[in-house]
Amino acid sequence: MTNIDRVAEILAGYPPPHLSYQEHDDECYEIIRAFLAEGLLMPDLPEPEIDSDGWATWESECVVTEAGYHPEKGLWTYDDGRMVQDSAERLREVACIYLAAANHAERNQK
Repeated sequence: MTNIDRVAEILAGYPPPHLSYQEHDDECYEIIRAFLAEGLLMPDLPEPEIDSDGWATWESECVVTEAGYHPEKGLWTYDDGRMVQDSAERLREVACIYLAAANHAERNQK
């Protein structure tokens, strides 16, 4: 199921717009909470730092080229050739950095 299908499924469960403004606002917040719970909204992507030569860069404390999860060992990444415990929050940060760089490149291609 795609994210669009999942959004459509969530929206199908909400009543038609016959609500007061306050009820409508409350309903919108319920929809947003449902989207967040299903992982359908993502955080804002980090902004690049652009130097005087025009290089746009995003910094992170690590570069992850491989990651994995094991029920007993948890989340791990390889850093300098060795396996290290990691956190979902840190991997999401790194993923957002890569996504922001890719989006920036696509928007700015000549």
